[in-house]
Amino acid sequence: MIEIKNLYKTYDGGGQKVEALKGLNIRIDSGEIFGFIGLSGAGKTSLVRCISALEEVTSGEILIDGEDLANKRGKSLRLLRKKFGLVFQHFNLLMNATVYKNVEFPLKIAKYPKAERHKRVLELLEVVGLSEKKDAYPSKLSGGQKQRVGIARALAADPRFVICDEATSALDPATTTSILHLIKDINKKLGITFIIITHEMSVIKEICTKVAIMEGGKIIESGDVLKLCVWPETETAKRFFKTAEINLSNNAYTLSRQTPGEIIKATFIGLNAPDPYICNIIRQFDVEVAILGGHIQEINETVIGILIIKINGAEKSIADAIKYLDENIEKTEVINYEA
Repeated sequence: MIEIKNLYKTYDGGGQKVEALKGLNIRIDSGEIFGFIGLSGAGKTSLVRCISALEEVTSGEILIDGEDLANKRGKSLRLLRKKFGLVFQHFNLLMNATVYKNVEFPLKIAKYPKAERHKRVLELLEVVGLSEKKDAYPSKLSGGQKQRVGIARALAADPRFVICDEATSALDPATTTSILHLIKDINKKLGITFIIITHEMSVIKEICTKVAIMEGGKIIESGDVLKLCVWPETETAKRFFKTAEINLSNNAYTLSRQTPGEIIKATFIGLNAPDPYICNIIRQFDVEVAILGGHIQEINETVIGILIIKINGAEKSIADAIKYLDENIEKTEVINYEA
């Protein structure tokens, strides 16, 4: 487990103090895939460098299984660093070394015996699906294959935590998907904790269980990815988790203004999504329902459906229909009223 407590990082920029991290507090449980998302300048890179001990913190604590990384020096710091593997945006491979040698490199640095190194490298190449490429050089690999080598190298010394710093931003969408599936598979099979640093919400939605949204060196909102998708509180979170909206110029919406009624945004999650709630309110409460728009997405293997509907009918019937939706689905919002 990683606990970050009141973490500050200040840089001296030509005589001026620049606060990159401003009192961060977050907990990452073992076995999670935890995402940090934010725009450029949010503080993500500084956070990565502090967690991986590439930068000294200005103040605060980074507790790795109860040990404060910020206070470690020398051998004790090196021992804590061994718990981390790093996967980089631009791969950072040794271009004059084969795939095998790239994966072996951290093991040689750590002075593993040769026979143990050989066994470990072959195991990892099998894990990332590159056994047949062990004698190839990086120049002969695709971007996705290079990143698979980077992941194998990060796993070489058997870390407990792997930090992926924008690990898919240099890849095309199809390759990104394959890399994310690989990370998820490794997480499930080996129980390794992954920390995902990204500016892409699609990455967060695909594999992360929890997320922290960063802005201006602070964590402005955090929690379960599904929760933040459905109930975002800050404007930044709402922008990142932007879902189906009504287009005011849409013909269906324009026509709907001709009759009184309530316009509702209804959110359905998981196993409840396919249930016939709309049919039920039509039958039970004698209302008319017009579907103005909708959106279905999958977040970490969970389906979320959003419908924008207009409910017409008697005032009490509309109120009863909305109450029924409130009681049976995850979220109901009245987003406009037409008298």
